[in-house]
Amino acid sequence: MSSATEKRPRQKRSTGFPVLPLPEAVRILKEVTKYGFDHTIPALATHMGHKTHNSGSFRERIAALRDWGLITRRDDMFTMTETARMIAMPTDQAMELQSIRQAFKACRVFYTLYEQTAKGQAISREGLKAQAVHECKVSPGRADKFVDSFVRSTMAAELAELDGEGQVILRNRAEDSEVVEEREHEPGEPSPEQASLITPVAAVPVLQAPTVHQAWPIGGGEIVLTIRTDGALPAASFEKIGEIVEALEKLATSLSAEDTDEETEEIESEL
Repeated sequence: MSSATEKRPRQKRSTGFPVLPLPEAVRILKEVTKYGFDHTIPALATHMGHKTHNSGSFRERIAALRDWGLITRRDDMFTMTETARMIAMPTDQAMELQSIRQAFKACRVFYTLYEQTAKGQAISREGLKAQAVHECKVSPGRADKFVDSFVRSTMAAELAELDGEGQVILRNRAEDSEVVEEREHEPGEPSPEQASLITPVAAVPVLQAPTVHQAWPIGGGEIVLTIRTDGALPAASFEKIGEIVEALEKLATSLSAEDTDEETEEIESEL
């Protein structure tokens, strides 16, 4: 059989992964959403700083944003997902972190590696590269990029840290629905041990901390938006909340301007 007719062994395709690390994806997302949540392909390329939407770097970034579950495409339009909107316009830092972790979880190859790797133990980058090649089926030539994106992304989701020698230590994942804030014991307040010995006289309903709370100062007062619920707000509500916040900001600016005009008129009349 001639060499021309010999079949070459088919090379296995390397596992795909987002070469754009999660912190970079978040930065781009926050910049793009300044112009809205829906964009044509050319407009999105422009907002992302590309001269053309046909470039390889733009396509690479779009692929990564899809891997992170931050954009969807329909015909010639790209739309930001609910996770993307909550990252771009969070009500607080806890919501932003929860949404970033949701994006990390959307990337199957990274999340699977995170789940299967021991927590609390220092891991070298070489060790992660070996896992990428043998367990995740990433080609050796792309293993360095894989590890760099994985490490930076887990750190952005606060699921990893680096030790003094630059080795990676993965943290255990807190439940997405939990937001726990540790605080010191206040003077006069019973300690947890003492509190466990106190028998409640009656069940007293306790108001939940505000899910959303924002205030805008105006002359002689303030405008306050507070939403307090027993559970988490549905993801779809945050777009409407954003519209309300924008309207209240405009109202506060308008009222502040009117107060300034009145003060100016009073000063002029005194003169």
